[in-house]
Amino acid sequence: MSVTVTAPVAAVPVTEEERRTLAHLAEHHPELAAAYPARLTRARRGTMTRVLAALLREEIRPPHLVRTLGADPAGEAGALLGEDALRVLTQEGATAVQLLPVDDGRVLAVGVVSRADLGRTRTAATAFLLTAGHRERIDHPVGLLTALRPTVAPEQLGAWDEFTAEVADSVANLALSHTNVDRTSEALAATARRLGARDAGELLALLGRDTDADAVNLLADGLCAEGHNIHPCGRVRKGMRPAENQRYAAENTGRTDLRLVAVRTTHALSTPDPEGRGADEILAGHFPELYGRARHHLTAHGLDPHDYHLYPVHPWQADHTLPTCYADQIADGTVVPLPDDTVLPARPTTSVRSVVTEPGAHGRRLVVKTSLDVLLTSTRRNISPASTHNGPALSRILAGVLAAEPGLARRAVPVRELAGLCFASAAPGGPELERGRGDARQRNLSLLLREDLGGHLAPGETALTCCALFARSPVTGRTILADLVTRYARVHGLGHPDAARAVLRDYLALLLPVTLTLMTAYGIALESHLQNTVVVVRDGRPTRLLLRDFAGLRLHAGRLKEAGVGFRPYPGSVTVTDDPAKLHDRFRYAVLRANVAEFVTTLADEFAVPEDESWHAVWEEAERTFAELARRPGLAPRVAADRAAVSAPTLRQKMFVRMRLEGDAAGELYQHVDNPLHRAAAARDRTTDAEH
Repeated sequence: MSVTVTAPVAAVPVTEEERRTLAHLAEHHPELAAAYPARLTRARRGTMTRVLAALLREEIRPPHLVRTLGADPAGEAGALLGEDALRVLTQEGATAVQLLPVDDGRVLAVGVVSRADLGRTRTAATAFLLTAGHRERIDHPVGLLTALRPTVAPEQLGAWDEFTAEVADSVANLALSHTNVDRTSEALAATARRLGARDAGELLALLGRDTDADAVNLLADGLCAEGHNIHPCGRVRKGMRPAENQRYAAENTGRTDLRLVAVRTTHALSTPDPEGRGADEILAGHFPELYGRARHHLTAHGLDPHDYHLYPVHPWQADHTLPTCYADQIADGTVVPLPDDTVLPARPTTSVRSVVTEPGAHGRRLVVKTSLDVLLTSTRRNISPASTHNGPALSRILAGVLAAEPGLARRAVPVRELAGLCFASAAPGGPELERGRGDARQRNLSLLLREDLGGHLAPGETALTCCALFARSPVTGRTILADLVTRYARVHGLGHPDAARAVLRDYLALLLPVTLTLMTAYGIALESHLQNTVVVVRDGRPTRLLLRDFAGLRLHAGRLKEAGVGFRPYPGSVTVTDDPAKLHDRFRYAVLRANVAEFVTTLADEFAVPEDESWHAVWEEAERTFAELARRPGLAPRVAADRAAVSAPTLRQKMFVRMRLEGDAAGELYQHVDNPLHRAAAARDRTTDAEH
């Protein structure tokens, strides 16, 4: 009986995406090309576990057809896989083997390492395709999806092939990310030794003495190799060539100099700030020389600058989308791309499309959220007119609500979206666009202007995007969160497990009162996943949160009105709902699954803090908040409903693979997963009953 086994060593590129990336590095960055193959192995293994976990979690094969065996060499698993293949899985941590039927007697064997609440599954990075007399090792996710293709319904084969291509793109990009991050980490490790920094928190604090808060935040963002913490395609950037990926991603070279484009005012919708300043007016105040050159260019070509808004546009968008989507408008002078001497220097954040400018005339930076028609994780990242209209208004609402709530004001502040711009397909005096293309044009020349982080920090504080907490520390090789815990332990004289518990409690005491109060008392469910949440730390201790990017929040119109807050959304905004379940879904997915669960898992891995104990701490903080809210006039029934939803036996979680297969028409698809807060709430209720 034969066994096909490929040694998991430095990899030879096997997909076109991997070959293109290596060829680009060999020609333009030979120092990185030598390191890329070993990182390719790491990227394949990491993506394999994400894809396998998603396929198992979303039950891509019907559950009644799937068998689970113990990983026992003397049992059925040993007989089916053979000693060598089973050893591969158990050496990667597998304690069980799941058998997924494919076709014609073929079976896919997947090693399961562990299962936890919220549908969290860890798998081995290798699978085996079993046929009569043969076992084929699969350690590339493209090979995995190719092997499973016969199980796909005919009407979904096209989507499956697209998903496979996206996985291939993600693997190649993830390897490039690891290659660049490893190089950055080596340089930072040398800096840490020179400065005597003992951990990443100390290093960033020392570096922060000589630069501003945004520069330190961007430096930490540049250590984030992995991308989305749940999606199987965490690094997909479909549409970007390797050179563009290297140039425009925060973890790679990290430069995104924005191009200026002039758009006739008759074809633009401007959402100004409270002082009546449009986005381009604010930018011109920060960068007067640049905007002066742009206006001079218009005048030199016989155009009146007063007839145009000046948009900063992502360079990828300027190269690829503007020439095709706006060909007619460029031809008739409605859209005027400006020359190369009118660029706005900027650096990308982890989101790629949101970039931070260099300091302007006032010494402050601005953040520009640009429209980018590239597939990043699940969607193309252009910006709707609703977002450009609603963002500044929602920022003002959140600022007012948080300021009026003393218990919240000390915990969190919104990073305000100041103004917005978008292309108008039917602006006053402008022509209608042809049917079917209006939406694309409205979304592809859009931006939101956001304030920087610097105004929210005091000396000695560091602002970290929460996803950076789970990046590898260049100083210790552990997570940056583990480094913060270590620093907290050193400052406060605690053992590491107790310091880990304290850091978690401090973080929860910021996050949950804010998000639950906004949801229950005001009907605002923030999309507070890791990328949208910035934590301010001092000596390893979380002290408050900076909340940003409000396009994905859900707002219950009735609750907001009852709270006495007015809001006029853009017509047809998906942001607004009259269904409390939409609020609950947003909170449970963004806050619990995509944010808190990452802390719980990491502290269990790094400091052996039991997950059940951490979830009990989560529920205790939630209960304190619910108890305070229940004392407010008229809120008790709503508190009871929200409490029941948050502590329900199961929660709904997005199914990323099925959403990809079903297409945009299906919208967001969910599955029910076990809720750890249900057990925590039940245990607390039993304790309370016993005490009485």
